[in-house]
Amino acid sequence: MLIDGRGIADGATIDADLCIVGAGAAGITLAHELRCSGLRICLLESGGDKADPLIESLSEGENEGEHCVAVTSRQRTLGGATNLWGGNSAPFDPIDFEARNWVSRAAWPFQLSELAPYYQRAQRICQLGPCDYRTEFWSQQREDVARRLAPLSGDGVKPKWFQRMTLRFAEFYRQTLEESGDPLSVIHNATCLRLQTSTNGQQVQLIEAGTLDGNRFQIRALQFVLAAGLENSRLLLLSNDVCSSGLGNACDNVGRCFMLHLNFPGGILRTTPTDRDLSLYGVPLDLGEDAKRTTQVFAGFQIDGEQQRQHKLLNYVGFPGPMTVMAPHYPFLLNMAGLDQSRPRSFLNRAVRAGLRRLRIDSPHQDTDRRQFPGVYALRNWVEQAPRMENRITLGKSRDAFGMPRVRANWTIGNLEKQTIHKSHAILANEFRRSGIGELTSRLPPVESRWPDYLAHASHFMGETRMSHDPHDGVVNEDCRVHGVDNLFIAGGSVFPTGGATMATYNIVALAVRLADHLKQSSSHC
Repeated sequence: MLIDGRGIADGATIDADLCIVGAGAAGITLAHELRCSGLRICLLESGGDKADPLIESLSEGENEGEHCVAVTSRQRTLGGATNLWGGNSAPFDPIDFEARNWVSRAAWPFQLSELAPYYQRAQRICQLGPCDYRTEFWSQQREDVARRLAPLSGDGVKPKWFQRMTLRFAEFYRQTLEESGDPLSVIHNATCLRLQTSTNGQQVQLIEAGTLDGNRFQIRALQFVLAAGLENSRLLLLSNDVCSSGLGNACDNVGRCFMLHLNFPGGILRTTPTDRDLSLYGVPLDLGEDAKRTTQVFAGFQIDGEQQRQHKLLNYVGFPGPMTVMAPHYPFLLNMAGLDQSRPRSFLNRAVRAGLRRLRIDSPHQDTDRRQFPGVYALRNWVEQAPRMENRITLGKSRDAFGMPRVRANWTIGNLEKQTIHKSHAILANEFRRSGIGELTSRLPPVESRWPDYLAHASHFMGETRMSHDPHDGVVNEDCRVHGVDNLFIAGGSVFPTGGATMATYNIVALAVRLADHLKQSSSHC
């Protein structure tokens, strides 16, 4: 049942068994999985069906670190960031869960095997194909995959497999949200402002919500889940009923270890021969309606776990992509490739538009790019970031329309990330040369220099309410419950202890399914 929060009476109190804040991938997954549990569920979303500039302004924030973070690159609507999501999906790797002695605070409180049954269910929720991410499986399933496999030697570099389906959660699960009746109430156009706790701080009693029209109301519940991305840490810091540091923040961990995926072009691959088809290994850009309704399969070149351990690297995947979709980085890429930079901008723009129009499922790097830049690929780097305490989300000095402090991001790129990219390029260059794929040219900035801001292009906000066994190391336990609070849970990428070299949403969904099962088991209704 959909309810516009602007129509709720000022001062009203709504009662529920479970209140979920945020109707993005995590929140909708929880509501979907719990809709038949017997629980009275209230799902609260700040926005409505479409992005509203006034509501979106609530996401504005501040930067104080070495690099600027686009904290506004999220969406306050039903469906949240899934309305912006490219649909690329893959599970974490086993090494992402290890206690790596060269990556501080890297270990998860369980192993990858714990998520296996939840990945199976995440596949269905995300409308993906078979839950299999092995080369052997896809090369046997699809002739087009087998035909385009690169001849890797298997020494240090392997394919990292992804599936893609551009699913808009609010649109796809609209019937669930609208027709579940009284057990599920979806209140939209209303923003969570603060959490109120019991005197000892061990129980959340209610949340205060408000609309930009001026009305305020409360939601009382037995259990609460924050599933609101960057707002998770902001709400904990704002809800300082118990101590000045904020809710669940006795050990000063809320907002810390804030991570992004580094995502940028930096390298030129010249294939041998020039007509070699590497379209299987680049992120597909499906702009047609047919492609949006079809699960795609693609891969990247990943540095394997043994090489990561040997050279003390973070997780890395490289995607060779068409030059014509790297328009913002043309001068850099053309110079690196030694290509003609004198062509007029109008030609480059036409090439980009033509290239985008022609990208489709089976061969995303089609004729346009091959004619203009035969045998030349730009290498897109997708890199895990190390969790570091100094990278953090805090409360800023400016205030939003509700008078609440905005998000402030302090974020920078560490030497380990830079060293990982340099060494990964060296490993890739050696493998490409040895296997006859081609020559990789890498002209990365020196490790000791300041790297460009566009490295933080991926809007995957992770780690700021990280999962840990010990409250001294994180914010939530292995069940995603906030340390020291009996009935408050957190869902989403903010609980990731590490980000891996994968995409966030699919893994967020798997963890949300796992949390839904835990909430069922812990509820007296089930």
